[in-house]
Amino acid sequence: MIIGIMSIMMSGAVYAPINPNDPLNRLESLIHQTDAKVVLVNHLSRSHISQLNLPIVNISEIFLSDNVVSDAKMKELSEVVVTPESISHIVFTSGSTGTPKAVQIRHRNFMGYMNAHFIETNDVILQLASSSFDVHLDEINGALVKGAHLVLLKVGGHLDFDYVTKVIHQKNVTFVAPVPSWMNALGKFLGENRHAQERIKQVRLWYLGGEQLFSSTVRQFLPFISEQCHILNSYGPAEITEAATFYEVRREELSRITSLPIGRPMTGYRVYLLDEYRQQVIPGQMGEIFIGGVGVFAGYYGRADLSSQVLIDIDGEQCYATGDLARLDCKSGELVFIGRRDFQVKIRGQRIELSAIELVIIESSPSIINCVVVKENLEDDNYLVAYIQVKEHYEKKQLENEINLACRNHLSSYMIPSKWLFVPKLPLNANGKIDRNALGTIATQAVDLVNEHQTTKVLSSLERKLQDIFFRAFHLKSIPDVETTFGQLGGTSLGAMRALNIIRQEVFERMDIALLFGNPSVRELAAVLESILSNVEPDRQKQEEDLDFSIRLRSSWLIETIGIFLLTWQWLWPIFVAARLNFLLVQVTADDGFRYVSETAHRYDIIFIDAFVEEAMPTHMNTAQFFLNLSGILNSDGCLATNANLPTTNAFDRLTQACCSTFESNVLFAHTNIIENARVIISGTLSCLKPITSQVHAIHAAEELESDAMLEFSLSRLIALAYRGLLIDKDKRT
Repeated sequence: MIIGIMSIMMSGAVYAPINPNDPLNRLESLIHQTDAKVVLVNHLSRSHISQLNLPIVNISEIFLSDNVVSDAKMKELSEVVVTPESISHIVFTSGSTGTPKAVQIRHRNFMGYMNAHFIETNDVILQLASSSFDVHLDEINGALVKGAHLVLLKVGGHLDFDYVTKVIHQKNVTFVAPVPSWMNALGKFLGENRHAQERIKQVRLWYLGGEQLFSSTVRQFLPFISEQCHILNSYGPAEITEAATFYEVRREELSRITSLPIGRPMTGYRVYLLDEYRQQVIPGQMGEIFIGGVGVFAGYYGRADLSSQVLIDIDGEQCYATGDLARLDCKSGELVFIGRRDFQVKIRGQRIELSAIELVIIESSPSIINCVVVKENLEDDNYLVAYIQVKEHYEKKQLENEINLACRNHLSSYMIPSKWLFVPKLPLNANGKIDRNALGTIATQAVDLVNEHQTTKVLSSLERKLQDIFFRAFHLKSIPDVETTFGQLGGTSLGAMRALNIIRQEVFERMDIALLFGNPSVRELAAVLESILSNVEPDRQKQEEDLDFSIRLRSSWLIETIGIFLLTWQWLWPIFVAARLNFLLVQVTADDGFRYVSETAHRYDIIFIDAFVEEAMPTHMNTAQFFLNLSGILNSDGCLATNANLPTTNAFDRLTQACCSTFESNVLFAHTNIIENARVIISGTLSCLKPITSQVHAIHAAEELESDAMLEFSLSRLIALAYRGLLIDKDKRT
């Protein structure tokens, strides 16, 4: 299809990508909307597209054909006039009326964007985006225009992180352009799979966009990339040719920023922040983003009315009104994204008009009075939830079937809500309008149809195991029904990636992503896996019998007992020797902490405060005076170490602020999987203190700190104990 894309554009025709997985009604609407003369397919998409009553050309058959184009046809083709003002391609964005808008991009728009791009000639680019996302042209055409190398994945390969990281490593990929939620999921995968952690070190540039980027996503990703690697956060809607601004992530700023800026305009672009009267706002104030420059599109195909609403003249230049809100940071000069002025949202990089989904649901059944669709955010994913107001008497199962059928026939898969909540009425504000902010309060009153038909059959051990995996991977609130697909449970593609990884770790290491999507319910997947596993075990046993010729010694109770004794003695003999020689390993003073710090004349290299639980934390630990007193009894290169297991952010913020306001350098060790919410703060004057994001990294940094400061006590051992909560008696809260 890459040859097809280039052929269309070079011949003077217009490329309009459609997703073959979309419903037929939607595909037919898109094709007629653009007045397409022909649909180009390959062997994978032909069966679905052939159901449409349209001229179809199979590019696979063209390659196998012996027909040769005549010289006259070639001459005619070469004389087609293609100018910079000609339309090169059309991409579709969500429309508020339910009809997608066809965004027309000129050849000069795309080439202007490419001139500002960060792709280099020697780059190896991973083709990650689907054809329904305009970034696929960035990856494909960008690589070809810049003379870079392009690497393609197998169908559905972007959802299999083990496969993706292998490809990145084997093909020496240097440029990857994902959405932040995909990168966040990849970071979690790498954190849980040590065998894959070195596979992405050679990537030189991560070009992120399509969603808001949070510092937490980048921080968890940093241990797996090289120090020379660059991370760019780009911003821009399809109407300005993919991206107009960028921000290069600076590692030292991650601890101070929650949501990363969208940066400054790219070469050839101009950005204006205007108020509701189309006047420029002063720096620091919020305004709507208007974009001018090389990438501004030619208008919506066949919709001059909509085009005139968003293409605005500013100082003689045609600019696009994005509908996005931002402010200019006075100190850094960077643009900071704030949100939308309407109810448009983005899900994994796809722009969605919620009103288009609401319209389809309302029209699906006479039992529906009203509908509101909202975006719900989880820590590592986001999805759509539909709150549906229904009449008093309705057949629940029939209503569910009607809604599902309407959505499958008219909406792309990424637009279909993951959860359906049926409510007797929707909350209203003082003006009588639907109060979207109050929808969360009525969620407990809602009826979720998915859980009303739980099966009562006895489950196999594999079905129970898969139930537990679905429960964890898709962040469910209750154990799922084995007959319900993960899509009906509210599962997303990122959730499917988590499920795939867990199944590989706990059930079947050769599990394929296609198997999960082809069998999306617990019962279906269990049936397929049981068949596979029953064939795998005999093969494995036979292989061991055929290949294993080693002589095995029988286990000996005496040898094992001696081994255990020697291991125990290895741990105990230093304590025994120290006690016999009367060595003083650690001096312990029992006193009131505040009084001791105020009165002691001693000086210390390290002071450790064990503040592991909030209930046992003394009040003075949140006062600046206490930490000033601590700094007074530290040696010049000394440092303070404290831990905390605080369930509330406010409590931890108070402790952090009190501690960090006193010392020049601070390190925050984020929580690990050992103790949930456990954090360690190291404060002091040493120049080597720097942000840490994992326990392993923390202990390694502490060992360097010990060496640099020539500390007599093991700080790394102290941190390891702090993470495990071993410095307190949890039962007595001491």
